[in-house]
Amino acid sequence: KSALGKGSRMIPDSLIYADEDRNKPPIIVAEYKKRVPELATADEITFMQLCLQEKSLYREALGYPDNNPKNNGIRQYLDNSNEKIHPSRLASYGWVFNGDFFQLWRRIDGLILPLTPLQKMSEETIPLLMRQLEYCLKSPRKGLVVSISNQKGGVGKTTNTINVGAALALEGKKVLLIDWDTQNDLGRSLLPEWSATKQKEDFLNECVDKVYNKLNDEARQVLRKNIKKLKFPFLSSEDGNKKRAFLLDVLPAEENWLNLFQKNGDLGENQKVAIAQRLINLLAFDYDYIFIDTSPNSDIWTRCMMLSIDALLIPADLSIKSLHHATRVHQKTIEKARNNKKIKNKLYFGPWSLGIVYSNCAEELKPNSQLEKIILNQLKKEEFQGYICQTTLRIYNQAKVAEAKNVPVICWQKSKSASLFQQLAKEVFLSHHFITD
Repeated sequence: KSALGKGSRMIPDSLIYADEDRNKPPIIVAEYKKRVPELATADEITFMQLCLQEKSLYREALGYPDNNPKNNGIRQYLDNSNEKIHPSRLASYGWVFNGDFFQLWRRIDGLILPLTPLQKMSEETIPLLMRQLEYCLKSPRKGLVVSISNQKGGVGKTTNTINVGAALALEGKKVLLIDWDTQNDLGRSLLPEWSATKQKEDFLNECVDKVYNKLNDEARQVLRKNIKKLKFPFLSSEDGNKKRAFLLDVLPAEENWLNLFQKNGDLGENQKVAIAQRLINLLAFDYDYIFIDTSPNSDIWTRCMMLSIDALLIPADLSIKSLHHATRVHQKTIEKARNNKKIKNKLYFGPWSLGIVYSNCAEELKPNSQLEKIILNQLKKEEFQGYICQTTLRIYNQAKVAEAKNVPVICWQKSKSASLFQQLAKEVFLSHHFITD
């Protein structure tokens, strides 16, 4: 045991390092709980029910307050906004364990989300736990793969993708935007010259062939060669001083190729999904964040996206129809994708919902207003219990100017639009944000 900072009283049960160098941050911080007979003898269904019920040791290990508001569990030791934790003591992973259950958690900046399912300790799963711990200790950090998506169009998903990615790039994060939308809105927004070119290099077809034939290193080189590296300047500044530009990478996909891939009869859907997942994984260790933009329609690319991402942020405008689709994605679509991945993979089994962000709004949702009451009643009707972002993305003219100039609105750093996207990036990704469902 050791404290998480000079003078700190925060002493976790264990800090696990990759080597003997204690000047580096620990890789894993652990929270241990005592064993209870009920868990040891429970069948799988009863085991999960016991772990998830109120005041359970599992919930206590995570940091659910229940009737103990001072209980912060593993989440307090992964809190990057907690001044009590010295940066040299901030771990990348959390591990909760009691001899009957175990689960690993992952931290990316301020965002904390499950890395593995909650699992029951048994003769069969002990080797699995060893492999999971070994992965955390020995593997390079994987970037977070995200999509900002809703099955309802017109909610600003592409605009949000571009500008949340740009806001993170502004903070020095390495960000890649991938266009898997057959309408190519993201590509046209940032790469107008490439989009206007009729004879585009068919590099993705080459990548698919190489991945299919397990030539992963060659496929990775082709992808890296065709990523468009964009440098955006700041276009305004109150003090008149020029500030450094920010960098944003884009991987475009030609509309005809996306459509042909969907119609490819030589590959089944499972094969197409597996290829898409491998393409993402080939790049995931090069970036801090990868954002995938897809159509609101349930086409093959949207299904590939759902099974490739770690997390989903759901944009919705202040309308009943939009909220209905948003809650459906949160409660059904995400859970279905997660269950499919959970069966096949005991690592990175998301996607996890980052919540709903009110987007493309003409006005702010004010407390106690008639509109807020309508929205809250709709969420109650839909039985939504997820996270609602505090930041509301409103419509300003500067965003339209940015779209016309083919740049992110973040380029006007002092604009109201840019400020909102920066707030959202900080709220969801950079500040402490603990995701459990």
